[in-house]
Amino acid sequence: MTTAVTVFLLAFVFSVPLNLLSRAVCRRFGLVDHPDEYRKLHRGAIPLSGGYAILAGSVCALVGMYLMHPDVAVCALTGEAGRVTMLALCVVIVLAMGIADDVMDLRPRHKLLFQLIAATIAYASGVRIGTVTNPFGVGQLDLGLLSYPATVFWFLACMNAINLIDGLDGLAGGVSLFACVTMALVSHLTGNQVSMYLCACLGGAILGFLLFNFHPASVFLGDAGSMTLGFLIGALSLMGSVKTGAAIAMVVPIVALGLPAFDTALAIARRWAHRLPVGAGDHRHIHHVLLARGLSPRGVVLVLYTVCLALGGAALLLTLGRNTVAFLVLAVMGVLAFVFIRVFSVLDLRELRERILQDVAGKANEDVAAVEVEKTLVRIDKAEKLDDVWAAMIPAFEALNLQTAECQLLSGTHNRTFAWTTSIQDDAEMGQDACILEVPVRSCHGVRGLLRLRRIPPSRGHACALVYARRLRAKVQAWLDAHPLGE
Repeated sequence: MTTAVTVFLLAFVFSVPLNLLSRAVCRRFGLVDHPDEYRKLHRGAIPLSGGYAILAGSVCALVGMYLMHPDVAVCALTGEAGRVTMLALCVVIVLAMGIADDVMDLRPRHKLLFQLIAATIAYASGVRIGTVTNPFGVGQLDLGLLSYPATVFWFLACMNAINLIDGLDGLAGGVSLFACVTMALVSHLTGNQVSMYLCACLGGAILGFLLFNFHPASVFLGDAGSMTLGFLIGALSLMGSVKTGAAIAMVVPIVALGLPAFDTALAIARRWAHRLPVGAGDHRHIHHVLLARGLSPRGVVLVLYTVCLALGGAALLLTLGRNTVAFLVLAVMGVLAFVFIRVFSVLDLRELRERILQDVAGKANEDVAAVEVEKTLVRIDKAEKLDDVWAAMIPAFEALNLQTAECQLLSGTHNRTFAWTTSIQDDAEMGQDACILEVPVRSCHGVRGLLRLRRIPPSRGHACALVYARRLRAKVQAWLDAHPLGE
């Protein structure tokens, strides 16, 4: 443990001048973050140099440990050199992706591709979730084929959790520091020297970075820094729990990363409830809510540091005690999380419930509509007159919860207009603005027209109504091709 403390301090000492150097270099080459008066409220351009200084400081500390204690370093890395080398390759991939994102703002799918590549390489190197045991008793489950998706999901969750919480000076760095210290202590308790030294190196380098990142910050992590930190924390958490069993492998890092994991889960649920893209930014993260309550940026960070400290202590309790202790710790955390959601309204549970009910009802209605549209297509094929075609379409209009439907067909002097209105009248809804779908109709006989559908408000309508309308249009056009208008 003394060597780990020495490495931690050594990483801190290296990190301070490296932050000064990388800050100057990033400013020189224009790798800076500009305010946008929306989510980025800092003043002036801030260099995105923190990730490079943290990585360089960690590597320098490892080299220093080897020079100072070569016997300890060689002993610790025996049998782990290949795995550490593969993780270094993964770090290079994630760092390159982050740099590209900082420079040119990559699309989410491109970032996801790089993250998947890095996670796959880590899995192939042996850093994986292979089994899951019961933290409250005995028993073990081999994940088998599920090991790969579980491992990839863990890496993606860690990378994006640190990235999403990086919205306030000192927050992402502080959360990562507490996670590293916690995992170093867990690794010490379980006898995993490699993970302990690596966590100590990373933690010391992060502490040096925080001297420049605490409010008001003069350097930022950037996506290169936050994504790389997230990947390293995800990898080290799995490496540090190899000797503890898979239950601790999952529970301890999840608790240690409880704050970013909780915030990320809430953000995903919130955006899903509001029908927003998961990658869309908003102002309802935990730190935004606390800022809106009147706390200063430093005050918010200190409050969340306290939360991270408590979560780190809970993770250590889970390592030292099983069964009753683990159950009590997790139960208390669950109750506190629910209270936090209710008090601070980080997530409106009613909105979430309404979205679930809407989706369930909508799926059921769409299934009914899909069947009715298929029946309508068959009835149109059997129709002999245009009036029969329109009559065959009415059940589909009703199944689609439309308010009105109208079809105008023009062919020389033969002009026909058909109209339908739902028999279920709701004056309040009829007076509201609704979505009107207009689908043009054409045939080889020169018939031209327009199928106009008025949808009931979106809460009761169908997201695929336009798809169904186009299928009906295609069938009407086929019928008109086979039957001149009016015949």
